[in-house]
Amino acid sequence: MKLLEQCGWKITHLIDCPLSSERFTGNMVSHMQKNRTLGITRRTLIIGKLDQ
Repeated sequence: MKLLEQCGWKITHLIDCPLSSERFTGNMVSHMQKNRTLGITRRTLIIGKLDQ
């Protein structure tokens, strides 16, 4: 987001899009639980306009 702002874009919206946990195998879930990263299953959609 900061890179976009440095390039002259104005961020107008940030939307968190949840992802399905079905794409993870049992082995991946176990590894993520150990690293405490299991709750991070989303992508952020950034909407902006070129600030002129």
